[in-house]
Amino acid sequence: MMTPTDDAIEAIVQGEFGDPFAVLGPHVVPNGRKGMVVVRTFLPQAEQVRVIPTIAEVKPRVMGRIHPKGVFEALFSGRRTRFPYQLTASVVTDLAYEWGDANWMARRAIANALDAPITIYEVHVGSWARVPASGPKTWRSMVSRSPWFSPSLP
Repeated sequence: MMTPTDDAIEAIVQGEFGDPFAVLGPHVVPNGRKGMVVVRTFLPQAEQVRVIPTIAEVKPRVMGRIHPKGVFEALFSGRRTRFPYQLTASVVTDLAYEWGDANWMARRAIANALDAPITIYEVHVGSWARVPASGPKTWRSMVSRSPWFSPSLP
């Protein structure tokens, strides 16, 4: 897709586009004889995004914002094939959080000293848990059976 329609971009932003990979990611597009690769991404919290190719012949590029809610695009003229890359993004955030750890900060040099006692917990799922014949044990399958289970765990 050379240039996605405004409706397609808006549908991606709203999470309603049926095939986001038809627009996002790397795409080879016509550009005369030279060809071109366009890379698009949706990073709603990013202020700026860079494409960092992992091959030497393609130089990094700052992506342009094509939608105010975080759709970015970069054009690489003269490329007829896609290439491996990484994205880097900068995010500006409010650092006005009030830390409540003054007591810890006051005593951490003593508590974290190299000669201070520490406790280490090891958990070996296979030694205490059995899963019926539903396949191999995984941490995800065992977490709800764990005595330390918390619904807030990822």
